[in-house]
Amino acid sequence: MTETSTNLSFKPKQVSKKLLSALNPRMKDIVSNRYGLENEKRMTLEAIGKNCDITRERVRQIENFALATIKKSPEYRENLFVFDELKDIVKKLGSVVREETLMNHISKDKVVQNHINLYLVIGGHFTKIK
Repeated sequence: MTETSTNLSFKPKQVSKKLLSALNPRMKDIVSNRYGLENEKRMTLEAIGKNCDITRERVRQIENFALATIKKSPEYRENLFVFDELKDIVKKLGSVVREETLMNHISKDKVVQNHINLYLVIGGHFTKIK
């Protein structure tokens, strides 16, 4: 099975591993479950809260703190090229693109798509419009 449909200069799972290394185990677990980095299924705040025996609001707070921690980390700065590359892909697809179209253009692998989704959230270059 081919991991990516478009030729990325990076391996999403390896980049995520580096980015998540800036987090403590609890934050890493919450982000990994929230974005489905280990398997295809993204967990809800409620489900993660039940697993961790905390409220969904506390899960949301930990997730937000974890994402902010990643953005301040040296690992994030070392991997800025990833966000630039994603920005270029979006631009080549016409600058405004459906998330599903972007994800399928990058990879058919749902787990890889989940990693890319995390980068879109962390990167700050992208805006979701409903």
